Amino acid sequence: MMIVDLNDLTDEVLFYPNDQFYKFIEDCLGVDEMNLLKLQSIKNIRTLLNLPDVFSMFSINCKELVDLKNSICFVDEDNNKNIMVKSGIKAGIDNLITTLKEKNNKYIKRTKNFKSPSSLSSTTNCPISNTYLSNIPNSDSVDLSLTSTPLTAPNLLPINDYIDLISNSVEKFAINTFTNIILKNNDDYAIFLTLLHANIDGRIKCGCSTTIKLGFRLNRNSFQLSSYFKHLKNSHCSMIKKKKQVLIENLNKNNNLSDDLLQNEDFRDMNDDTGYEEDSLNDDNNSSQITANTSISRNSCSIVFHYLIAMASMERELLPFLENISSYSDDVFYAFVKEFVGDVESEILEIQRIKNVRILLQVPDVFIFLQINSKDILKLKERACFVTNDLQYIIRSGIKSNLEQFIETLRKYYKSTSNNENFVSSQTTANVIKETTHCMCHLIDIYQSNRAKSFINIFVSNLSKNMTRSSNNYQFDLIVNKFASVFNILAGNNTYEFIRLNLPGSLPSTTTLKTYNQNMNLQLSECEFRFDSLKDHLAFVDSNHVFVSEDSTGVISSVSYDSKNDCFIGFSPQLENGLPSVDQFQTNSYAELQQWFEDFDKSTLINTHLIEPLIKNNSSLVHSRPFILSAYGTNNKYTAIDVLRKWMYLYRECKKRNINVVGFSSDCDSRYLKAMQLSLGFFIRAPNIDLLSGNNSLLEINIASHWNFFFIRSTQPYLCMQDGIHLVT
Repeated sequence: MMIVDLNDLTDEVLFYPNDQFYKFIEDCLGVDEMNLLKLQSIKNIRTLLNLPDVFSMFSINCKELVDLKNSICFVDEDNNKNIMVKSGIKAGIDNLITTLKEKNNKYIKRTKNFKSPSSLSSTTNCPISNTYLSNIPNSDSVDLSLTSTPLTAPNLLPINDYIDLISNSVEKFAINTFTNIILKNNDDYAIFLTLLHANIDGRIKCGCSTTIKLGFRLNRNSFQLSSYFKHLKNSHCSMIKKKKQVLIENLNKNNNLSDDLLQNEDFRDMNDDTGYEEDSLNDDNNSSQITANTSISRNSCSIVFHYLIAMASMERELLPFLENISSYSDDVFYAFVKEFVGDVESEILEIQRIKNVRILLQVPDVFIFLQINSKDILKLKERACFVTNDLQYIIRSGIKSNLEQFIETLRKYYKSTSNNENFVSSQTTANVIKETTHCMCHLIDIYQSNRAKSFINIFVSNLSKNMTRSSNNYQFDLIVNKFASVFNILAGNNTYEFIRLNLPGSLPSTTTLKTYNQNMNLQLSECEFRFDSLKDHLAFVDSNHVFVSEDSTGVISSVSYDSKNDCFIGFSPQLENGLPSVDQFQTNSYAELQQWFEDFDKSTLINTHLIEPLIKNNSSLVHSRPFILSAYGTNNKYTAIDVLRKWMYLYRECKKRNINVVGFSSDCDSRYLKAMQLSLGFFIRAPNIDLLSGNNSLLEINIASHWNFFFIRSTQPYLCMQDGIHLVT
């Protein structure tokens, strides 16, 4: 095993991923130490530094850990739960972690030369694009918009110009060094440049998944590429190996002097580095340094720094993609998580159908499903967890740490972005909003106090006011709440949320809407007639004349328990004088409930009574609003006399409350038509039922004298007509 000098580590070690990280640990410490981290899915320096104790897993009684535990620990023979990590192993790992922490802190101090995000403002305007990884589908590039203080180095070029210069230099180096091999940006490597105040932080990710830092020299306005070129020429770059092998195979197929090429210096054994000279990659080498022409004209840019942390961390790795990650969904999102967090972590989200950032941030615990004993997740549990001897599953430390860091990073970013957007909105767009609002208000005469406000006036006025408020301080007019409640009922939750999220500030949230509906007292009890609520409603709309409508519609027969009223609903209630019995199906006996299923029919229809107020004052705000008086299930077994008695009851109860019933309406059911005949005395009279005597609220019917064909009494208690309402489901 080679000895690695921990005092002379490069910055690149802070970004080693997966196999490259494990190879580094093996070179520094040994195979057992590497397996210690690998078993816990600790795949990079970031995760290693984030864990409080890498030895804590030895407290788990698991067959998977037995061999490693015996190798690096002393196990008490009297009590196999009592173990002690060998001093050399513990000292080696602790020393490495301490060294890496110090190096990370130095890296932070060296790169953190810009102001905090809260103090940054925007002054320039230029797209900052970073190349996305080629293995993520449906995404070609990512435009990173940043917000920063004004640049103090006037000779900096737009980021895209630097990317072009780096790409050209890499392509020239490949052609000069490897005959017939051309390296292209986005295909063979990816360039990531981030503006840090007056400096530029650069990284290049090779096609072999190795990430290398690009040093930026401010005094020369150039990038140093010698580390990447050295990487391309040494034995570790699998991408160059594959390209050479493919080239040789093609040449062999074409009989194009493959033997001579194999002896050529450019195609020698990749492990032979004797032809490499460090001096050829010095600072003055044109192929390893990008020097920018300061006379190149610059486009004026506007750069917005929403969120940036200078450290070797997940925040830094995700920085180029945080602006666009909210648009990733399904396979694109899972591929992104797989690349930046890990395979198992991506599968944990995918199996739970957590398909985008919005859903992810709403899930309180992404690991809770692992407690379920399901064959569908058995293989995933074996990969993500340690299985103890008593068949308990304990999540591997690295996987838990990676996902928690990923979620926390997203949470911090979106919180920071939200705060910054609110600040920018209040500071830079206030005048625009004010002018737009004034224009809109002027067009629809919102501020004409002597004119009754229509709904559009109130809606636009409410929206314009909310545009100047933060999202957690939206306020809504009573009329807007009423509209939202009706819209939610008619359109459904999905449509309502789609409109609300795309028109922020226009409609209240579903939580607010739920509270509003509860306060509106919309709870109906089966068979209950709400006469007192009707009186309050009519007082609000200033009316005391109503028309009563009735209709039925089919429902799926089922029985359910109403916890609020402590009764069962779904049975067809018995009729007494045409009226359904209230709370008939209340019981504490299971035997009685069972008997009901045998004795009573289930409701096949729902019958409802709607009250239509007749408004005297024609107002744009106060107009006729139907009121649900009652609703109940029925088996459709009733007679015309039952209908007539029910109407008489409604008529008298309304009259007691000074509510005048002008008429009743229903469809053309023969029983309702018969009840209408009896009510109007149309060539028929019901025995023992008198609607006229003692009634001082009779309607006087004045009929033209020449209407000999129109048969109706001159005095009527109320009118009857057909099809006042229709119910639909």
